[in-house]
Amino acid sequence: QLAAKNFVSPDELKERQALTSQDEATLALRKSELDLARRELDRCTIKAPFAGWVTARQAQLGQLASLGSALVQLVEDGHSEISAQLDPSSAAQLSAQSAVVFVDERQRRLALTWLRTSAVIDPSNRQMEVRFSFTDTAAPAGSSGRIVWSRSSGLMPAEYLVRRDGNLGVLLAKGDRARFHPLPDADAGRPAEIDLPAQSLVITEGQKRLNDGDRIAVKP
Repeated sequence: QLAAKNFVSPDELKERQALTSQDEATLALRKSELDLARRELDRCTIKAPFAGWVTARQAQLGQLASLGSALVQLVEDGHSEISAQLDPSSAAQLSAQSAVVFVDERQRRLALTWLRTSAVIDPSNRQMEVRFSFTDTAAPAGSSGRIVWSRSSGLMPAEYLVRRDGNLGVLLAKGDRARFHPLPDADAGRPAEIDLPAQSLVITEGQKRLNDGDRIAVKP
């Protein structure tokens, strides 16, 4: 309007138009930088995969973290599972129909439901992880205890196991001789699953000194 009324010269008008275009370009650049900063900020926001409680924080505000670094320990609220390490023979006996209970430190018995058994045996302890969920009342997260269930086969106490030729087993009294019966799934220091005829005689005294075929005296 000023140029049309000859209050400003055509050259001054072109200069002001050039400055306006420059300012508009600068504004567009700043908006683009703002959008980029907002996206970067969104990438710095940690969203929990479930509702729960933060029980430990490994990172602090402003600290640089590499990919895969643990930042917080989160315990899910309202859904607890039991993780147990069992020998493969015991783990194989559990299914969704198994009647399992969790006995906590206060000797409370809480019903469990079998969820899944890991298909991997831990090479460090030869155990498999088994997961359970609470059927009704759940124990607080972090509780420890033991799981109890009924099994079809019997268990041989660990103190009766002997190792012969690299294999664990038990010594049976057959006539006047000791006979070694191997237990392939047995682990040292743990009760072993065993399925022997009811009339089998397990040697429970002096078995550490006996070998397969040694003569023994059977007490009536």
